[in-house]
This record gives sequence, C-alpha cells and structure tokens, in this order.
Amino acid sequence: MDIAQAKQELRRTIRAYTAKTEDGVYRMPRRMQRPVLLMGPPGIGKTAILSQLAQEEHIGLAAYTMTHHTRQSALGLPVIVGRTAAGKTFRATEYTMSEIIASVYEQMEKTGLHEGILFLDEINCVSETLMPAILQMLQNKTFGVHSLPEGWLIVAAGNPPRYNQSARSFDMATLDRVRCIELEPSLAAWQPYAAASGVHPAVLSYLRLHPEHFFLCSASAAAGEFATARGWEELSALLLAYEALGYPCTLAQMQQYLHAQEAAAGFAAFYDLFRRYAAQLPLEEILTGTACPEAGALRELPFDGRLSVVEFLLHSLQTKSAAMQQDADLAFSASSFAGSVPPGADALARAQELLRKRRAALAVRKDCGVLPPEEERREAAFLSRAEAALAPARTDAEASAALQKLAADAAASAQTSSEAACRACENGLRFVQGTFGEDQELWILLHGLQHTRAAEALQKDPATLCAQLAAEGFGDVQAVVGQCLGTPEEKIFRGSVKELAAGRFNSLSVLLVEAAEVLPRRAPGLPDEAFERGDVPMTKQEVRAAVLAKLAVRPEDILWDVGAGTGSVSVELALAAPRGRVYAVECRPEGCALIKANREKFRTRNLVLVEGLAPAALSDLPAPDAVFIGGSKGSLAAIVDAALDKNPGARICVSAIALESLSAAVAALTAKGRTVQVSQIAVSRARAVGGLHLMMAQNPIYLITGE
Repeated sequence: MDIAQAKQELRRTIRAYTAKTEDGVYRMPRRMQRPVLLMGPPGIGKTAILSQLAQEEHIGLAAYTMTHHTRQSALGLPVIVGRTAAGKTFRATEYTMSEIIASVYEQMEKTGLHEGILFLDEINCVSETLMPAILQMLQNKTFGVHSLPEGWLIVAAGNPPRYNQSARSFDMATLDRVRCIELEPSLAAWQPYAAASGVHPAVLSYLRLHPEHFFLCSASAAAGEFATARGWEELSALLLAYEALGYPCTLAQMQQYLHAQEAAAGFAAFYDLFRRYAAQLPLEEILTGTACPEAGALRELPFDGRLSVVEFLLHSLQTKSAAMQQDADLAFSASSFAGSVPPGADALARAQELLRKRRAALAVRKDCGVLPPEEERREAAFLSRAEAALAPARTDAEASAALQKLAADAAASAQTSSEAACRACENGLRFVQGTFGEDQELWILLHGLQHTRAAEALQKDPATLCAQLAAEGFGDVQAVVGQCLGTPEEKIFRGSVKELAAGRFNSLSVLLVEAAEVLPRRAPGLPDEAFERGDVPMTKQEVRAAVLAKLAVRPEDILWDVGAGTGSVSVELALAAPRGRVYAVECRPEGCALIKANREKFRTRNLVLVEGLAPAALSDLPAPDAVFIGGSKGSLAAIVDAALDKNPGARICVSAIALESLSAAVAALTAKGRTVQVSQIAVSRARAVGGLHLMMAQNPIYLITGE
C-alpha cells in the first residue's frame, strides 16, 4: 500500500473507531479497536500523514518516539503508599501516571478535543524490558493501571529490520493485536502532494525523468547509500532558500540529502541544465499573453529541456494560484469578521476582544500540533491586518468604519489577484499548446494545475461542468461554450446546460453560464406538509421560524445546519440567505436522500449537502456566520468547538428535547465564554374530533443560544 492509500485507510479507521450510536455510545467496542501498525522504510511520510489527519479530522495528536523510553517512564514511577485492609495498615507500591498517558490528558485539556491519535513511533526498537508493557498497551489500551481515554486510537510505526539495525521483527503475539499496514514507496502518490506543497520544479522534472531515483534503499543502505521522499522534499526547501538568497548549491550539499551517489550526481547535473533552461524562458511574456519569439527555439529543445520549461512554468502558475487563494481567504475572513461586529455601541471593544480570543485560540492549536500550516498562515495574516486596521480607531464609529474598509480592500485585492491568476493560467495553457502541441508537455501542465483554484475552469471539460450544473438543478439555464477562441478553429456552441452536457469540446474552451433566477427572500415557517418527510424526524413549522429569528440570518451568510434530518431548516436558511450558502450536515442515508429531494423541490441551489458525521464532517467547511445544531450524536461540545474555532463570532442556536441535551448545550456554550439564553417553545395544534376541535400538544422544544 502506498502512503496515499494508507492515509485514506487511516481516515476511515478514525471515523469508524469514533463513530457513535444514537445514544452517544461508540459503535465499536473498545477492546475491538485494534491499533494500527505502519511498517515501512524511513522517510516515506508516516509521521506526516498522521499530523495531516489530526488536523483534517479535527482530533488531537500525541506523538512519542519510543526508543528513549524505559519501563519506568512508560509505566510511571513507583510510589509507596499506606493502605488499610481487614483492620490492618500496610505499605503498598502504586505507580504514577505514565508520561505517555499523561500527555494525552494534557492534550485534551489544552485543546478541548476529546478524541485523537496516540502515535508511538519506532515501536519495534524498544528494549526487551519494555516490550511486555507495549503488548499490554496494544491489547488493553493501558500502561500499568492507567487507561487511554475512550475515543483515542493507537497508531504505531516502525521500520523493517532491513532498514534499521536496531529494529526487531514482530512475533505472532504482537501481530495478533494490531492491524498491520505495510507501506511501499510510490512516486505517483507523492507527486500530487509535492506539487501542492511547492516542491522545487527541478526536483519534479528530474523525478519524472528518473523515477527509479525517487526511493533508493537496498542492501547497500547499510553502507549509507539511500535516497528517500523526505530527502527530496528537504533538498527542495534548501534549493528554494538558496536561490532566494543568490547562493549556489553544489553536489556536496546535495549529497547531504541524497545519500545515493547516482541520484545525487544525476540530479546535480540536471539542476545545472534546469537553471539554464529556466533562464531562457520568457516568463513575463508568456503569463501576460504577449508575443513570444523564443517559442520556436524552445520547441527544438531536447525532451529534458522541454520538461524543465513546463515544470518551471507550472511552478510559477501554482505560485500565482496560491497567492490568489490566500487573497480570497483573507477577503472571506475580513468580510465574516466585519459582519460579526455590528455597528453601534461597544463595536471597538467587541472587535478587540474577538481578535484577542482568535489569537489565543491560534496559539493553543499551534502549541498542541493540531493547526495546519496553511491555516496558521491564513489566520495570522488576517489577525495582523485586522489589528493594524483597528489600531488607529478610538471610537465605536471609527472601529466600524475601519472593519468595513478592511473588508472592502481585501475583496478588491482578491478580485484583482483572481483575475491575474486566471489570465496567467489561460496564457500558460495557450503557450504550451501552441509551442509543443497537444502532447505530453500539455498533459504535464494540466495534471499539475488540477489542484489549483485558478485552473478549475480550465482543467475541466465544459460538458463535465454542465453535467454537474444539471445535476444540481440548473439544467434549463442557458450557456455558451467558446472553443479555441481567437484561432482559426474557433467555434461557438449555444444551448441549455442540459444540452451542452452531452457535447464534446476541445480542452482549450471557455464556458459562459447565464445567471439563474434567485428566489426572493420570504417569511420563514413553511408548512410542514410542503416538505418530503419520510420517517426522519423534522423540525416543526413554528420552531423553524423561531430558529431563523434566533440566528438573525442575513442574505449573504454562510450557514451550517448540523444534524439536518429532512433538511427543513436547511431549506428555510437557504431561502433566507439567497446570496449565501447553507451546508446541511447529515450522516443517515435516508436523511441525505430527503435533503436532496427537498433541495430540488424548493430549488435552493445554495444548499450544499455534506454527508458525514460531525464534527469530522465539518473540517473542510468554510467558517460559518451562524450555526444551527439540531442533532449531535453525543458530540455537541466538539461541534460547538469546531464552529467557534472557524469563527469565534459565529451565532449558534441548539435545539433540544431531552433535559440531558439541554444541559449539554448549556455546558458547551458556557465553556466557550458565551452568555446562554434558553427558550422553551410549546406548540399545540387543533385537531377535529367528531364535531369538536381539540388542541393537541406537541413535544416542547428548547432553543439554546449564546452571545
């Protein structure tokens, strides 16, 4: 299994081990939750994927390298205590909590994350005296008398003995206690990660030409002959830093990262050629779409030269797309923050307090290792801009004006950046296609751009995009496809989105879709009978109206409906926020089907179904302006944490029927510093009985909000 497949399997394992029943009980019994053992060569990325998963799944991570641990540090130190039994006093030995178990509880205390991964690295290098304790941990989730908390899974990792002389093979007793995943190096699995991470284009070009040098670790490794994914990535970082400072990078320096002589010497020679080819590339002319007289000479380059040109161009486009993404994220953060601080009294104090809380939350997540680097950069950039914008403000009016200006400036900058990045991608594609034709050079560029925002519309065939739009209910909307515009092969196709979805178009095409009709905002509280209901519980009409009032929904809001059920609240939210977006989160298949049916029935195209269990399903959602929690599956506190981590100023409303759920909601909001308000809604409806009409009471509902 390659590292990408292993990451996907671990993600599924995390979700399976932390899944709960309707009663909030873990579906898999604790004793059945086998630890996962990752066995593979060094430098393949075992530690990296666990860090990524903890961040993406919004769970804790406590990591330990086991080689330095003794039996005492693992089990805890012995302590002599007094005991009384049968009327006699005697002295007995107890053990303090082990450092490893204690670190898990410390993580939970710092982050508020009550589920996570305990990662035990180099587990097959522990001492003989510690091995029995390791076996106990793998089987019983305990060190000594202290247990790993529920909701935490164990992932262990090790190197096969052929790669590590201090490692030992596992016996049947150990293997019968774990799920063993054997990892194999894979360049194909590494390349998308490398491209997204900004690995030096020379490294990517060289490995396309010499895939056999990606991972070298044979019997000669004992003598120091090896190359790993870690080595290539860290060499890339050195190259980028040296180039920025104007320093040369020699073969001797490359050998410090690539310990295989053939790979180091081969890459050093290629790197010199790459720099020469890159220097010949008229990058500015290409990206701006101006004349490029050098194209003919580039066409005559050998394949490694053409590949270097494409990789260098791709790297530049990826950099522009990343800058575009950063500007878009900043604009969204600025707009959301400005919306969370209404003008009026206390605007300055409220804004300063929200910024203080966000910076504190950022520091805690970073300290605990659960903050993705991209999110750290994004949040730090926003906080710096917002604090600088507010610094001159002395009154509430000045603070409100400063936040509005911050949002407007960020939006303008994002628009400019987006236009520039998209033009650069179009021009780059046109140049490569015109210079090298529709050959492997164009494929490499398109493949490299597939994970960038700026090229989303360019990398997808218009027919595919039209099919997706038709599936979302836009089939009757009119559209135009422009194929090979500005060339002798130019063609124009017109029709409905549904009709164009059946067409076939050249890769160099543009899709123009007319604006669809937006349903006007209406008063909340649609009749219950208007919805497709099935057997899934549904929030009643009167309660829905009250929920929208509590959330104070605005037309452009980003909204979460967690535990969406039939989607009745989601539909009401979508109608109230026609310029915003609603994310309906539901884990039950029957509920997801009803949400799709109701979305189609009410034509709420701004309603996005998220199939999965919260809080894990919330990790990739944008920061919400307001959140309704109608069902939590026992994870209410974690859902509240996930929402407020994304936006500390988010408005939250929780519905509850049971007193236990009411208590949990109050506790979760109070723990985040919110002032809690509880409203009880008791609705009775008339029902004809014979010649009379009797009032029939519905279950009372509690709505819990926190300011």
